[in-house]
Amino acid sequence: MPPTPALNRFHKLIDDISRLYVKARNMQVQFGWETGRRLVEEEQNGAVRAVRGAGLIQRVSEVMTQKYGAGFSESNLRKMRQFYLLNPKHSVPSVMDWTYHVELLPIKDEKTRRRLEERVLKEDLTSAELRQLVRKIRKGSPPRSPSE
Repeated sequence: MPPTPALNRFHKLIDDISRLYVKARNMQVQFGWETGRRLVEEEQNGAVRAVRGAGLIQRVSEVMTQKYGAGFSESNLRKMRQFYLLNPKHSVPSVMDWTYHVELLPIKDEKTRRRLEERVLKEDLTSAELRQLVRKIRKGSPPRSPSE
């Protein structure tokens, strides 16, 4: 029996919402990279200093949090800055969610970071599994499967 028009519409709704969700997640990565880029550009020009000697990131955090609410903590802005510094030539393809990119920030070696990115995609790792791998690498242990 062929699907009913209502069922077809429901499947289309799910597909449409799924596309919107993926697009939003990709934009989150792009937002992090662009924000980091702008922070680095302003720091390097050296022209922007907040009132009373406070740092740029602290002041941006205060203003943006007042304007838009949570999500603009100094810690988040520092992560965006670091993300850009680790990927300065171009925005990273948004194959992974922002959470995964944040988990990879402690890995300074680009080859190791790229291998872990490939592993996330190949093995469909969760962010918690990736966090375990990053901790092992930082402690000097060779990375193994998260289930080990």
